[in-house]
Amino acid sequence: MGIFLTALLNGLRWLFVGVFGAALNRILTKYGPAIIALGFIITAIVSVLTLYLNTMFSVVESIHQTIPQTALNVWGWVMPSNAIPCLLALLTARFFAWVTKVGYDLLKVKAKAVSS
Repeated sequence: MGIFLTALLNGLRWLFVGVFGAALNRILTKYGPAIIALGFIITAIVSVLTLYLNTMFSVVESIHQTIPQTALNVWGWVMPSNAIPCLLALLTARFFAWVTKVGYDLLKVKAKAVSS
């Protein structure tokens, strides 16, 4: 009974490995170049954005040294200490609202194309 169960489990294992391998092979041959290209594009965008932000932060840090203390004190009177996180939250919300609107408009166009 043990040999039969072992053979059955090995057969099922190789069946699932074959099915999974065939599905993965089919997906990679069909979408592999697109996945690789998308990976390179995302890597390039992240690299350029990181380089840009690092450059901007270093420029701001070098400018910060030349700003007089009086101007910094006045800035503190006008702007709250959490101004940058608040602005980032606001801009992020606006960006996501824009992406949602574009997606909604795209869905409307697709629904109209399918229904016509």
